[in-house]
Amino acid sequence: MIQGIGTYMLVDPIGKTDSGITTYVHFAEKFLLKQGLSVLVKTRNPKESMTSFRKRIAAAANACTSEGRKLVIEAPETGASTLSVNSDRTKLHVRLHCSKNLGLIVQGQQALSESLGLEQQELTRANMISAPSQSAFSASRKIFQLPERISIYPNPAPDIEASNSNKQKATKTRPYVLFVGRWHRLKGNLFLMEFAEKLPEIDFKAVTTSPYLSKSKLPANLIVLDGARWNKKEVYENASLVVIPSIF
Repeated sequence: MIQGIGTYMLVDPIGKTDSGITTYVHFAEKFLLKQGLSVLVKTRNPKESMTSFRKRIAAAANACTSEGRKLVIEAPETGASTLSVNSDRTKLHVRLHCSKNLGLIVQGQQALSESLGLEQQELTRANMISAPSQSAFSASRKIFQLPERISIYPNPAPDIEASNSNKQKATKTRPYVLFVGRWHRLKGNLFLMEFAEKLPEIDFKAVTTSPYLSKSKLPANLIVLDGARWNKKEVYENASLVVIPSIF
């Protein structure tokens, strides 16, 4: 899919530092640049409407193809960011990150039928569909009509060797179990609190940017750190164990 292309555009319709999609786009850009590709990243401002963002993606795509450059656009299914793009001149790659509609259904809520239909439309006209895992593919098939087989490969990760080189500089702290992400039921925050309550002898830390989090309701051994102020790499390096209790 990436061989012989002129420009590879990565689309981030979320644009928040605590978003998995935003993190993925950041690392994917670094990975593709190392492969020698010309990479263009388009990120939505959280205050920008999806309609405006879709038009901006289409305008950027037109600018690339009008110059005679070949273009591949990779976007998540969430938000149907490529809706306004002319697919006759552009290759579309939709990556399944587990749609927000799927998250609503998992939580026992009603999916948004209009956005669900738009997401299905982009999946139907995509030249390529991929997912980071078989489970993400299987879960997505519960709400979308998808081909029997798609490309499955993991999300790119940070340079582990480079990260370990700074290990000696990390601050020594008492061992703790770490959770990083949005403080939300979908991310398993209720499970995390249950772990902490049942294991009072173990320290737990949660790095999150959720402003509505009430510390008064947390177990005494669960410390919450402001994700906007902490260096994630250092927090990860000091953790004894990272837990991902997502209900996905």
